[in-house]
Order: sequence, then C-alpha cells, then structure tokens
Amino acid sequence: MSTNVALNTAGTPQKLAVDWLLDEDTMQVCPGDKKIVQRYVMALFYFSTAGSSWLECSKNGLCSEGKNFLDGASECEWGGLACNNDNCITQIVFGKLMFICFKLFMYFAVFTKILSYQIIIESNNVGGTVPYELEQLNDLEILSLEQGGVSSTIPTNIGSLDKLRILDLDFNMLTGSIPEQIYALTELEQLDLNSNKLTGTISNSIGNFQELRLLQLYENLMTGTIPNSLGSLDNLVIAEFFNNTFTGVMPQSVCDNRSPPDGNGAITGLTSDCFAAPIAQIVCSCCTACAVF
Repeated sequence: MSTNVALNTAGTPQKLAVDWLLDEDTMQVCPGDKKIVQRYVMALFYFSTAGSSWLECSKNGLCSEGKNFLDGASECEWGGLACNNDNCITQIVFGKLMFICFKLFMYFAVFTKILSYQIIIESNNVGGTVPYELEQLNDLEILSLEQGGVSSTIPTNIGSLDKLRILDLDFNMLTGSIPEQIYALTELEQLDLNSNKLTGTISNSIGNFQELRLLQLYENLMTGTIPNSLGSLDNLVIAEFFNNTFTGVMPQSVCDNRSPPDGNGAITGLTSDCFAAPIAQIVCSCCTACAVF
C-alpha cells in the first residue's frame, strides 16, 4: 500500500486521493468499509494519471460511458471501470481494446474470451504514472491504457495481479524494462506494450505465458535475442518484435510453432527486423513479415 511519506506529502497523488476521500467524497465511506481501499486506489489512479486532463470522465468533464471519476456514486459506475457481482473492479479500460480483439479474431476465429469484453472509453489522454497501488485490485482482469502519455516504468507490483488477462499499455512513453515479476502472470492472454520507450531484454520466463495469444513489443528500444522458450506458447497467434534492436536468429521452436502448413502451432503473424538492409538484424526464415529498424 502507499507509504506514509507519500500519504502525508502535500501535492502527491496519494495525498490528493486521501484528502478527496476525507473532505470531498459525498459517498462518505466509513473507515471500516472493506471497499474503502478500492475507492482510494481508483481516486489515486485518477490523480496519478493526470485525470484533470482526460478527454472523458474527468471530475468536471463529459462522460459518455458511466459517471465521472470522483463522482459520489460507487467507483464501479465511474467511466472506464467495470466490476463483478461482488463490486470488485475487474476492468480499467481506456483504450481501443475491441479493435485489437477484432484483429485477433481475423487470425484466430475461436479466440472468443477477450471478445466478450466491451470497449468503454477510447484513448483518453491518460498521462502521468501507473500507480503501483493497483496491486490492491485482486480481481483485476483487464488493464488497458492505450494511446496516452504515461511516462513511468511498468510497476513490478502488477505481477501480483494473478487474474490479469490483458495488459495493454501501448502507444505511451513507458521506460525501463519489462519487470521479471510480470512473467508470473500465468493467466495473461494479451501483452501489448508496443510503441513505447522500453529497453532491456525479453526474459526466458516468457515461457510462463501458456495462455498468451497476442504479444506486441514492436517499436521500442529493446535488445538481446528472442528466447527459445517463446516456442513453448502453444496458444500464441500473433508475435510482433520489429523496430527494436533484437539480434540473432529466430529460434527454431518459434518457427515450429507457426500455423500449418509452415508449422504445427497457432502463430499466423510473426514479424521482426529481418529485412536485409544489407544485413538483417534477426535471421528469420519463418517470419510472415520483415521490417528494418
């Protein structure tokens, strides 16, 4: 949870969230209410991600889906959020999730789980940082913050959200590497981190993602080689790595995981920087498309 320093320092998102709960929240949640932590976390999310600059569902703005953030209603009714029957938050969706789902559907007709989710708000000018306190949302299944200005690193604490199925943070300004803790999300079906400023390598632990269908890491600053363990992901349909600085050879295990007749797996889209210009960064005879950095 938030540190005492953050909670007591004027101007921090944590302090702003606490002050809102104590002084402005018309719901007036009792301190003993078990949902007060969730309400605090979502108020903190608002202040951490430049909520006053959002295009929709800002505190005093327009909201075409649901109620404005920091409204006196339940946080489950705030735009971009969805809850289960226990009023625990399961979705934070500020992005074009359904577009990606239809893209997947074109490649893999039986992939229906994600298609059951609804898009709530289009790209919403989310900025600032992703608060690590999201780890308190134990039932969170979807975190989608597309096409914004989020400039933080990916919090390691997200790795504790063991029900997370979609992590979509593309088209932001994320820095740092993919935390090793993220590879503990064994229920993950979609990891979409393209078009950021991520560095570092892909961990061999990516083999833990046995439910993964979509992997998009293109247009970052990542290095190293493609792990052999990627070839063990039997459900993988799309894997995109181009416009990074990966090197080496695409592992044969990944090539074997191409869909028939090229392989015995499910991959129908595999891209990397394999275009000879004059020498390919990645040697990939099984890629469906090649780019050059």
